[in-house]
Amino acid sequence: MVDLSTRLLRSFLAVAEELNFTRAAHRLHVAQQTLSSQISQLEKALGTPLLERTTRQVTLTAAGETLKVGGMQLLGTFDELVEETRRVSGDPQYSIRLGVVAGAAWGLTSPILHAASDAGIAVEVSEYALADPSCGLEGGDTDVAIFYGPLGIEHDEIVLYSDPMVLAVASTHVWADRDFVSTDEAFDAPLIALPHTDSTRRRFWTLADLRPPDKPAKVAAVARGLEGTLALVAAGIGMMPTTGRARIGAPRPGIAYVPILGAPAVQMVAAARKGDERANVRRFMEIVQQVVDEAGDTAE
Repeated sequence: MVDLSTRLLRSFLAVAEELNFTRAAHRLHVAQQTLSSQISQLEKALGTPLLERTTRQVTLTAAGETLKVGGMQLLGTFDELVEETRRVSGDPQYSIRLGVVAGAAWGLTSPILHAASDAGIAVEVSEYALADPSCGLEGGDTDVAIFYGPLGIEHDEIVLYSDPMVLAVASTHVWADRDFVSTDEAFDAPLIALPHTDSTRRRFWTLADLRPPDKPAKVAAVARGLEGTLALVAAGIGMMPTTGRARIGAPRPGIAYVPILGAPAVQMVAAARKGDERANVRRFMEIVQQVVDEAGDTAE
């Protein structure tokens, strides 16, 4: 009986899919010489050539084609077994406390949760009000958080998507039917403020870095949550800069969303504490990056 290493099989499948040793080695993060040696070990163990190699191309032999098809099925089943075993064991490496800002489901949160579940990671999701912009990350209550950037705490982040900044105004306001408002006009808008102390975030949402010195932000009222903020906007008490995705994710009677021409884009990010090297955090962030890469332009 031949005792095959899954490492050798994975190396062969990378070459079989790429049909190029350079690309396969890059994909596996190994040296090309190491990869060639692994393929040779596998061919020796099986007693048959799997690849035909010339200076111009790599092709599969009949045996190689057979191993490719069966090997993909075998490794898929094996990986599922490993993930399920880890999941039922309650391994802390396969659980994540995820904090999400209210409205995070407007983006890639659902696909991320689905991918994490497929990987056997148990995710405990907690929704946070706008008053806690780090969604529990700063206080250590969450391992990873999905929120709107920027934020003044040190963290590693992956951008999920970018949206234009819009101004939420009462539907009775003269701006409600406009195609856009300028930043100069937005400077004069009475704002609904949030009671957070993060200066980086406050400066971003009040357009402080764009304002002339003689036009400080005007605060009309303070609200702690999304619904309270939108209620104040609908009542005509103030206005709120927000993400353009709110037009779809948070439509409300009495509110219009008007783009702010010249304002910075709003980014939704997935973040972990700076330098957090725990295995569960690293794995979850890898999954986030995979989902973002697969979504491509559809996330914009």
